[in-house]
Amino acid sequence: FRHYSSKSELLEAVVADEIHELIGFTLPALKPGDTFPSSLALFHHVDEHRALWSALLTGGAAGTIREEFAKAARELSGKKIGLENWLPAELGVLYGVSGTVEIITWWLRQDPPFPIEQIARIHDRLVLTPTVANATIND
Repeated sequence: FRHYSSKSELLEAVVADEIHELIGFTLPALKPGDTFPSSLALFHHVDEHRALWSALLTGGAAGTIREEFAKAARELSGKKIGLENWLPAELGVLYGVSGTVEIITWWLRQDPPFPIEQIARIHDRLVLTPTVANATIND
């Protein structure tokens, strides 16, 4: 904590690290036409860090997570993910991030929680397939 000038700066650093780690797990699994492995990787990662994600999303950091997630996704959409012309990249990012954060938040509040495979399938069908199923992934 002494390395940061405020609690919010510390929170932003924790969120940024977690988002970049999450993207590191999910992006390699993102394959146009078969987006389910990416959703599965995302929910396995969140489940492995459930206490942290629950604290962040239910403790008032959802806005910070959205901002950092959108920032990272914007950077990647320009470099690694080529969306079809029908979907402006900025809109795809906003939709994908918002949908992902809401689905994760909802899932973490379920008692008992939905199985990982089931929530990953829901995320894939609602968020990934409509936005990136026809995208190109640049290495």
